Amino acid sequence: MGSWALLARWRLRRDRRSAAVTAVLAGLAVGVVLAGLAGARRADASLPAFLRYSTGADAFVSFIPAGIDGGSSPDLAAEAATVRSLPGVRGARRFTNGVVVATARARSWRVLSWTAIDRGAAAAIGRPRVLAGRLPHEGDATEVAVDEELARDAGLRVGSRLRVRAMARDQLDQAGDIATAPSGPSVEGTVVAIVRLPLDLRDLRAPAGLQNAYLTHYNLYLTPAFWDMAGGDVASYNPTIAVDLSRGAAGVPALADAVRKAFPDEVATVDSRADFLTFSGTLRGVDRSVSLQSGALRIFALAAALAALLLVGQTLGRQLLAHAEDERALRAVGMSPTGLRAALLAQAGVVAGAGAAIGVVVAVALSPLAPLPGSTARLAELHPGLHADWTVLAAGAPVAATVLALAAAVPAARRRRSTGSPPSRLASRLAGAGLPVPAVVGARFALEPGRGRTAVPVRSAAAAATGAVAFVVGAAVFAGSLAGLRATPSRYGVTWSVSAGAMSSPDDAAERGRRLAAVPGVDAFSGLATNVMSVNGRPVISVFIRPDHGWVAPRIVAGRHPGLGEIALAKDTMAALGVGVGQTVTVAAEGGAPVRMRVAGRVVLNAAGIDPAVKPAEGVLLPWSALDRLVPGQVDGLAPQSFLVRLAPGADHDRVQAAVARLFPGSTSPAIEPDSVANLGDVAALPLALGLVLAVIGLGTVGHAMVSAVRRRRRDVAVLKCLGLDGGQVRATVAFQALTFGLLAVAVGLPLGVAGGRAAWSVAASQLAVVNRPVVPALPVAVGALAFVAAVLVLAAVPGRLARKVGAAAVLRTE
Repeated sequence: MGSWALLARWRLRRDRRSAAVTAVLAGLAVGVVLAGLAGARRADASLPAFLRYSTGADAFVSFIPAGIDGGSSPDLAAEAATVRSLPGVRGARRFTNGVVVATARARSWRVLSWTAIDRGAAAAIGRPRVLAGRLPHEGDATEVAVDEELARDAGLRVGSRLRVRAMARDQLDQAGDIATAPSGPSVEGTVVAIVRLPLDLRDLRAPAGLQNAYLTHYNLYLTPAFWDMAGGDVASYNPTIAVDLSRGAAGVPALADAVRKAFPDEVATVDSRADFLTFSGTLRGVDRSVSLQSGALRIFALAAALAALLLVGQTLGRQLLAHAEDERALRAVGMSPTGLRAALLAQAGVVAGAGAAIGVVVAVALSPLAPLPGSTARLAELHPGLHADWTVLAAGAPVAATVLALAAAVPAARRRRSTGSPPSRLASRLAGAGLPVPAVVGARFALEPGRGRTAVPVRSAAAAATGAVAFVVGAAVFAGSLAGLRATPSRYGVTWSVSAGAMSSPDDAAERGRRLAAVPGVDAFSGLATNVMSVNGRPVISVFIRPDHGWVAPRIVAGRHPGLGEIALAKDTMAALGVGVGQTVTVAAEGGAPVRMRVAGRVVLNAAGIDPAVKPAEGVLLPWSALDRLVPGQVDGLAPQSFLVRLAPGADHDRVQAAVARLFPGSTSPAIEPDSVANLGDVAALPLALGLVLAVIGLGTVGHAMVSAVRRRRRDVAVLKCLGLDGGQVRATVAFQALTFGLLAVAVGLPLGVAGGRAAWSVAASQLAVVNRPVVPALPVAVGALAFVAAVLVLAAVPGRLARKVGAAAVLRTE
């Protein structure tokens, strides 16, 4: 064994306790980094894995039902026979979206049921993940499967009784009207399964228990026996034939050509499985939510890695620097500079390697927290729980150990012997102020590195503590700003108190508008409708506002609301078109003549959850009067999809909302967050979690620095004892050292954290296109700062006890 190896082993054995503490801190930091990277990979893989698990038919041929200007047969029997005869088709099974009313516990829910017509059609929709119970028997009309949302809101579990009554086929044009009672066949069913399909992964934002045709997506799965029992008398949207192809997904284009030729007189749409899920709304927004979470976890891991280098690297570097005074003697007896550097690197490598091994265990222990509980990725994850991503662990642990070792050993090897530093001005002022000796000496221990053999890198420890405080405060500011956004709907475009609607015709809207205006406490309401218009040649989602009883519209953040001949643009749309307030754009409806309009303002769009395509940053806002020019002669036949209702100041919100809900049963809702805001809320815990981890590591580095200071300055402590300080005063000296560390970290880190948190939130608000109002949660920040200082004082107990045990005579005799 070489001399460098013997030296490294001797040093590690002598400082085994300090090395063990440093390895644990390194393990915590490395574990958090590896857990973040593994969690990001797990989140990315969750949705594709679930889609592979739930594989169904290769293609779907959808028809417009006969009741809605379609020419298809009610049960698609003839169409299915034709499809089965097409080239490349291995099989075809029929299902439909039936509208039913499910009743349980004296309450009813209007539900879109996935009703299989042929045996095996349920499997063609997709293989469900059974969360409880078993799948229904296809020959039993009374067995029903429900999704989690319906089970939650209706209080259903396996074995619950559920009465299912279908809307009759001749009620198809009224199926969307909540007030219309179903007249079709019914059955007293039993819930035999609670399931999750890709259809159920939509990132729902409606509050639990809210019945709203636009916002709730209850799914109920019925058997072919139910269809047979009903005789096909079920109001159905988009009757569909699920097709298995001999070439799989590659055969979809050929199938589309064949279907167009086979059904020249019918509107038949052919979609691949991926397109079917996307167009049905299943994956709309889900992939964005999953991508946001995986990206947030990667940023989390990167921030943790940088913090590990700053905090743990400095802690390990301090441990190595403690041996710098031995180098002169070792070189005098023949130790080469290369050997000394090799010994430092070996020491760092052993501690960092132990930390990496601990980090692997920590990462596996943290794996059940990813994907984040409650998120869309978590719903898609097939096997939540402990998970070891050996790709990340096997590659990440050695890299982490190497980087930590080099980050500590290389600077230590290059560090020259300290020549001291000037006395701290702050400590000198404290002495001049007549403070007790323990306070002055403790401040000097915290602020002055010392010189020679007593040199301690206190500045790096102070920087580490300051960085930890700054990050924690910044995370709190970011989280507080997000909470403030979610608690203030006007910041994401909602200027109304409640939305209500689902009008079936202009006459229906007019009648309901008259009744709504008579509700006490209603101050104003406007009708809202959405469509796609061409703006400067680009298709853009458009929100139209009709001032039925006053003007209530999404929030304008620059300029003003549009008037006659004017338009307001959302942030990203304005940037994409390259126009600003005061300029003009060309707007056209499909097939209509272009109309020049002036840009009156910039808007934060929100459509009350009616149209998921409406985002805060994308689209335009137009007054209803614009329809007279865009679609001349058609305005009288158009009805708003919903009313945006603003309550009068001082009105009893709950009472008025209940009155509105009675007028609009099943279509009333409070403010609805945009998906982008809700998705960010899914990962809001990550900055605070990282802040907590960094706070723990930062406290560990401060504790390590104080222990190192006591050991390195044993001579100073011994001199103090000889000058008359008793054991209690020595412990007080260490406590004042800790207090100085804590107060300095808070004094510098707090404003840095506030500034950093505000800057980070401003970037996020700009990306979300919401109103930027950073929030500094004063009470939590103050409590957190006091808690940090208190924790540092608690940590001072260990080095204080060590300082008290210093034997003055023995130390001075050996120094």
